[in-house]
This record gives sequence, C-alpha cells and structure tokens, in this order.
Amino acid sequence: MPSLSHRRGFARKDPFLALYVPVFIEQVVATLTTMLGTILVSGVGATAVSSVGLVDSINLFIVYTLNAVATAVTVTIAHKIGAKDNRQAGSLAGQSLVFTAEAAIAIGLALALSGRWLLNSLFRGAEAKVLEAAAPYLLISALTLPLQAIYATSAGIMRASGNARTPMLATMLANLVYIGVSSWCIKRLGLGVMGAGIGLAASRLVSCGTVLTILFRGHGGVPIPRLRLRPDLSVLAPMFRIALPVGQDSALFNGGKLVVQVFMSAMGTAAMAANAIANSLFCILELPGVSMAIVCMTMTGQSFGAGDLNDTKRHMRRFMLLSAAVLTVSSALMLPFLRPLIGLYDPNAETAILARRVMLLPMLLVPLLWPPAFVAPYLLRAVGDARFTMRVTLVSMFAVRVGCSWFFGVFLNWGLNGIWVAMVLDWLVRGAFFVPRMLSSAWQRGRAIPVKEDQPAVQPGA
Repeated sequence: MPSLSHRRGFARKDPFLALYVPVFIEQVVATLTTMLGTILVSGVGATAVSSVGLVDSINLFIVYTLNAVATAVTVTIAHKIGAKDNRQAGSLAGQSLVFTAEAAIAIGLALALSGRWLLNSLFRGAEAKVLEAAAPYLLISALTLPLQAIYATSAGIMRASGNARTPMLATMLANLVYIGVSSWCIKRLGLGVMGAGIGLAASRLVSCGTVLTILFRGHGGVPIPRLRLRPDLSVLAPMFRIALPVGQDSALFNGGKLVVQVFMSAMGTAAMAANAIANSLFCILELPGVSMAIVCMTMTGQSFGAGDLNDTKRHMRRFMLLSAAVLTVSSALMLPFLRPLIGLYDPNAETAILARRVMLLPMLLVPLLWPPAFVAPYLLRAVGDARFTMRVTLVSMFAVRVGCSWFFGVFLNWGLNGIWVAMVLDWLVRGAFFVPRMLSSAWQRGRAIPVKEDQPAVQPGA
C-alpha cells in the first residue's frame, strides 16, 4: 500500500495535513449543512425546530453508539496497517461492514416500530404539536439508519489507511443533495419537518452508495475480500475488544444527554429552540477539535500498531497542543459574530437572548477544557485503552452532567443556563481523569503489541 508521503500535493510534505485537511473540510461541510438545515426548519417556526431537536437527541444516541464500530474499525485496522498486515486488515474491514449493516437494520426497524411511543414516553413535558411533528421525522431517520451506519464504518476503514479524501468528497456530495432536497421539500412543497426528513434520507443514500462503490472497486485503501453474510467472530474479535467499551462509552454519554433533553423538554419551546440553535453553532466552534480527534486515531493507532512507543507518545503530545491552538482560534473568530450568527436562525427575542447567554461561558473555556475532555480519550482509544474511557464517561456523565443539570436546571430553576453550566463541569471532570492517564504509563498495561523504543516513526498509510 502506498504511503501518504507518495501522494500528491501537501501529502508529500506533511502526513498530518494529508489527513487533517480532508477531515476538517468534511466536518465543516457536514456541520454547515446541519446549520443550514436548522435555518431552513426555523423558517417553519419554533415548533419545527424543537421537533427536530427532540428527534436529533434520539438520533445522536443511536448513531454515535453504532459509530463505536467505526471507531473500533479505524483503530484496529490502523494497528494492522502499522504492523504491515494488510490481508488481515481487509478481512476485518469486510466483516465489519457485514456486522454494521445487520445490527443497524435490526435497530432501525425496532426504532421505526416504536418511534411514536418512544417520543411520548421520553418527552411527556413537550407540547403535543411538537411531538406530532417529530414522529414522521423520526420514522424516516430510523428507516435510513443502516445507510448512515454503513457510511460511518466505510469512512473509518478508509481513514485507517490514510485515505481521508474519499469520505470528504462523499460528504460534500451528500450534503449538497441534503440542502437541495430539503430546500425543495420545505420551501416549495411546504412539507415542513417531513421535508427535512426526506432530505436526510436522500443524503444518506448518496453518501452510503458513494463510499461502498469506491471500497468495492478497490480504491478505498484496504483490499475488501468477498463478503459472507454470516459474521466471522474470529476475525471481528480484535475489533470487538475496542468496540464494546467504546460503544458502552458512547451509549452512556449520549444516553446522559438524552436524559438532559428530557429535563429540557419541560422548560418550554423557547428553551428547546435556543438549545437547538446554540448546539448548531457550537458544533461549528468545535470543528477543528473534532477533526483533530478523528485524525489522531489513525496516526497514533498506526504508530502503536507498529510497536513504536516513542512516536505514539509524540503524537499524543502533539495532538493535545494542536487541539488547544485550533480551538483558541475558532473561539476567537466566532465570539465577535455571535449575535449575527444567532440571527441567521430568525429566532424571537427570548430565544435569541437565551441562546447567546448559554454559549458565552463554554466559548471562553473550550480551548482549555475541550481537548482534555474529548481529544485525550480518542488518543487513549487509539492505543486500546477503551475500558478506562468508558468508566470515566459513566461516572462523569451521570454524576456530573445529568446530576448537575437536574440540580442547577430543575432544582435551582436556572433552566437552560443550568444545563450548559453542567456541561462545562462535565468537561472539567473528564479532563481531570483523562490527562493524567494519558501522561502516565498506565495505558501501556496489557499491551499485546511489542514495543520497540528506538523504532523510527511510522508514516500513516505505510
């Protein structure tokens, strides 16, 4: 397999940029599209924005839990490539696709059948019209869940080999489709929230079809063997050792966020709309850090797979410092334009004031607290220390974010402000566990890969 250093353009100069730039562009396109989608829906009214926000809280819980497979695939295949075992990497990639598809089909059907009951059970405090508008959007999202899961796993396979360009192009194409179809359905056909759901389905179909076509034509960076519909557990075992704790980690984290959303649903439509707007903008703010977390799994995982402990440690330090730097720039650029950015969503005065108020504290602290809370656990997962991150997530999410959200937001009646303060406290606690673990040698315990302290650095894709 050709190394990244043999590819064109900036790849020859810096393997990090060869991965980071496409991933960053992909994340920018996806997040801006989500933002534009929220703006489109906001034109229908606060009820529509709140409906999409409720469904997205369920979507995030399920999608990110399934994405544990994509994370584990990226790490495990990066280890195999670092160890120069491309045949095993290909077998693992093929079996991961089969497992992901079958699991997502089962979950999607269950969600489609129970969606209306789930909405009514979780969000009893929400207005009836909000729940009514949310039901068809949830149905469409559930039925297209397998497409999203297959895309995420395929993108993880490609990134593990250093091919970040293909997922970027697939995302760009899919999101153009999303904006075009959603705009037509909402503005021209007057379908409201249903129109956003149709756009989501079209974009998932395009992204999944694009990456699968490229993978099976042999251009994905990893050779995919002929697939068998029955998963081979012996091949999948290394992936499961990472996927299970990462999946539990993700389920706990997003399950906690879902509980917080339940608290929020009783705070009124204005609070839910303000939270949806603030979350949309905050996703843009976090983009440089999220991209760094994605890239760090490939580069750190390949070095670790090659047994190069020194290079692994260098990657850890480098990614933490770079994450803080890019988030400082991101926050500084967004802060002066916060009011006009919120205005793009055309909120009423109460919603606009609340959205701005809850964002100020996290914006100021994100460069300091976000990398330790979120980039550090990605680095630990890249070296196989996924169980530790899962345990920390369990404690921090439910003792801090959920507990403090209830205490500040409900008990002290701080409302949405209390929920966002609890989020910042959660960052602080997570970082207090992850950074000492990363700086210590504890993550090296139980390592199955031999370490060569004096081995030269491994280039991604080598």
